[in-house]
Amino acid sequence: MERNDITPANSDGEPQVETVVIIPEEAVAVEVNAAIYEESSAREAFALQLNEVQTEIAIIRARLQAIRHQAEVVTRTNIGWVDACAHDQLGSYPWLKLSGAAAVAFMTGKLLRRVPLGLMVIAARPLLSAAMRDGMR
Repeated sequence: MERNDITPANSDGEPQVETVVIIPEEAVAVEVNAAIYEESSAREAFALQLNEVQTEIAIIRARLQAIRHQAEVVTRTNIGWVDACAHDQLGSYPWLKLSGAAAVAFMTGKLLRRVPLGLMVIAARPLLSAAMRDGMR
């Protein structure tokens, strides 16, 4: 339904015609219902996607917890195994024997720094070269 109103002339002297569209109330109600339906279906779709993402996050958290538990079990098992191996190889006080071996290695290193190895190499060079010449023949 349309209604045309003729208004007074504009500055050019021509009459202005305005077109007014009258929309029945039923059509407005249908458009509003369609908009509400689209909005509610979009919200429902978003809610479903959100629910799926939350479910995936819960599954990933459960898997991560299982992996953490397995890592903890493996770590505890390996610590026990290493301790048992050390006791088998080094006896009842493995830490004492390991610290003693480290101290001996440290002292040996200090003593070897004081030995004039350069002089020994100079003295051994003719012997090494003679052995190499004999080995090539």
